[in-house]
Amino acid sequence: MDLIKNQDGAVDIYIGLDAPKSTVAGKAWFPYFKLYSMKKAFLDRTWILSDIEKVK
Repeated sequence: MDLIKNQDGAVDIYIGLDAPKSTVAGKAWFPYFKLYSMKKAFLDRTWILSDIEKVK
């Protein structure tokens, strides 16, 4: 994918207000992240994935 990266190399992921048609009403969703990195902080688990934040 051609992702748009921020100046710090991070990628913003936007989650819309409307549920996709494939979801079941009243059921929660759970995001999965598969991360790859050779940086020390990732490998020794001192880097932590931030919580999903609501933006305006």
